[in-house]
Amino acid sequence: MVINDHDYAWRLLAKVAYYRLSGYWYPQRIITGGVRKEQFLPGTTLESIEAIYLFDKDLRIHVFKGIEIVEVALRAALGNVIGKHGSMAHTDPTIFRTKFSGYDRARGFYDPKSNKNNNSHQSTIDSLERKTRRARHDFVRHIKDKYGLPLPVWVVTEVIDFSDLSKLYEGLLEEDQWNVVKKFNFEDVVDKNPGGASRKFVITLANWLEVLTFTRNSCAHHSRMWNANFTRQISATKLLPEEVEHLSLTTDAQRARIYPALVVIACIIKRIEPNTSWHRELVTLMNKFAETGRNEGEMGFVDNWRSKSVWA
Repeated sequence: MVINDHDYAWRLLAKVAYYRLSGYWYPQRIITGGVRKEQFLPGTTLESIEAIYLFDKDLRIHVFKGIEIVEVALRAALGNVIGKHGSMAHTDPTIFRTKFSGYDRARGFYDPKSNKNNNSHQSTIDSLERKTRRARHDFVRHIKDKYGLPLPVWVVTEVIDFSDLSKLYEGLLEEDQWNVVKKFNFEDVVDKNPGGASRKFVITLANWLEVLTFTRNSCAHHSRMWNANFTRQISATKLLPEEVEHLSLTTDAQRARIYPALVVIACIIKRIEPNTSWHRELVTLMNKFAETGRNEGEMGFVDNWRSKSVWA
């Protein structure tokens, strides 16, 4: 690697730890016989590595901004949908799936043996109670002081983690899952695919929320994102909104990168905020990526991705 200015190098390493920065220059190391060597590709400079690092930082900030929009909408949707069953409905196992709550709907009683997820509902409720007790938001303190604990579901959904929101959605009965889908304005997916499509798409949305939970955590921990391998991936289902259909043709390698998550974020935001500019800002950010000398394919982007309707 070429270091033209040692003072600049020291200043950079004072701001960004060597180990963190090494993740950005790793792709620039020469591969010989399938082994990554210590030598770098010709023309690699520390400035070019910092350019990738700064792009990744901007990408992470933009992704987090997008997920925030999705998260706030999900909080409202779940609070409204679950709240229709009662203020404490989130604690009621009868409104959730058997595999999530342990409530055997066929026989009409609670049966822990019918729960395939080690009582996910109860563990989720325990987690929610811990988090609501620790919550220090002004509006939470007001409700605690005035009404005491436990908190109603429309308050709980405002203070719990995105991962908890995702679990609650996944555990709901199909009718309520579909009510959440409708609040996200995805009814046309079923209109195009009659016959069992609603059941399939509520599963698709559960997958999306799981992936966004993982992506959000990566953002929160300032993890490298531009070429990271995602262990939680968008499913290759063919039942997708028109603007996302091209994801059904992506390879396993592409689905392991950030592009599919970006598509899903853009798709959801455009449904709940039609006047959003998030997707166009992402396109502008990717135009800057070209200046780093890296390939969009390393991020899982498909060919001619700018022509896809989700980015229009």
